[in-house]
Amino acid sequence: MLTTTNIKAIIESFIEEYNDLPSEDYPHLRHIHSKDEEERHFILTCIGWNKRRFTYYTVFHFELREDGIIIVHENRTDNTLDEWFEARGITSDTLQAAWSLEMKEETLGIKIFD
Repeated sequence: MLTTTNIKAIIESFIEEYNDLPSEDYPHLRHIHSKDEEERHFILTCIGWNKRRFTYYTVFHFELREDGIIIVHENRTDNTLDEWFEARGITSDTLQAAWSLEMKEETLGIKIFD
């Protein structure tokens, strides 16, 4: 069984891996990784200028509950998360989506939060 410390490290690793991906299409955008003091919320924000327009949005927002469940508040990518996390020991029933109860599991690639 993974400890909370292990899960936090896995979430951090995911965000760092995504953050390190090059973006040739948007060279003036950058990512900011932040977390709260209790290290329960992990957020990756995109910020910068793209074609003379200011861009600012949350790419990922993960919440780690005390029971070890990871609530996915935001995933603004085409990436499904379950395979990446399962390869690191976090089962798909540990990932739960918070943003839409009506979206199908196969679309999200993770279990729907209920």
